[in-house]
Amino acid sequence: MAQEIKYEFSNACNYLFERMSNEVARRIKELRLQAKDIIVSRNTAGKHVAKVQAEEKEARSLRILLSRVKNNRRYAANKYLVTPIIIDPLKKGLLFNDVRELHWGDYSVTASYTQELFVQLATDILDDYLDKYPALHEALLDYVPYAKWSVYFELSLKYPDDVQYLLGYPQEELSANVLDARKQAIARLYEMKRPGETDDSFGDLFTDMFIGFTNEEDKKENEGFHKLDERIENFVAGELNELLESFKPSDQSFGKRTHMIMKDDLYKNMEHNLFVEERRTFEIQENYNISINEHDPTMLWQEVLIANQQYFEALEKAQKGLDHKWEFE
Repeated sequence: MAQEIKYEFSNACNYLFERMSNEVARRIKELRLQAKDIIVSRNTAGKHVAKVQAEEKEARSLRILLSRVKNNRRYAANKYLVTPIIIDPLKKGLLFNDVRELHWGDYSVTASYTQELFVQLATDILDDYLDKYPALHEALLDYVPYAKWSVYFELSLKYPDDVQYLLGYPQEELSANVLDARKQAIARLYEMKRPGETDDSFGDLFTDMFIGFTNEEDKKENEGFHKLDERIENFVAGELNELLESFKPSDQSFGKRTHMIMKDDLYKNMEHNLFVEERRTFEIQENYNISINEHDPTMLWQEVLIANQQYFEALEKAQKGLDHKWEFE
């Protein structure tokens, strides 16, 4: 793109724009067409010169729009890639069966990319809309590694200058571990089933839901992808958020237990360590020859945290075993 265009839910929108653009480019290559074959100049016989010139100007404009769609180039004038005026020429010239197939692919194509689309939506929510749509984060907390690293990340935000001292991880390593756990948690959620309610996985339900959404969007034939980001947000705020709410784990799940225990103990430990460090600094600066406290509970806290870590490792191992068992049932 020649310039950066801002969207709400930018990862999801950019993914959908790119997918459609690639499909248009693929069909043009497969059908061995040029722009003039798709945007055909009208018959000029018997027409007034001014009308002919106007029609040629329109054809040139449409060919420019076609090039932008093919190459996924978006500007202020075509922020949403597909403007209404280019829809009919694209549909007819590239042999799309209908507008829905042009925008979203047929049903089998849509189903083939919904997992990647969910990953992009989840990334948008966790990066930019977590306070507005917390249900995704809460659903992901069922996964023990995500629950553990989420606590570390939350603490790094509260104590940004003390992360390595208090947690033992440099910020770069902490961020990498958080992102890796998040990626695994999203993939796991997509394959999860709601116990006792349905044989469908989250992914199956999301795919059906998104296809239903595209069917409704198909009724807006003359809109193209106009205000796609607003339409995506309506989908997230409504049906997707409701689905995520239904996958939130109970407080007894392995992940939620990990999150609650770690958060409680680590916060207390960090606050204690900061207090101790402040006292050390004060005593050194004042030249006091006083030990901190012979009954200082620092070592006791370390024992608690070590015991917790062993417990969380056992929970993670048990969870992996259960996930593997359910996968083959």
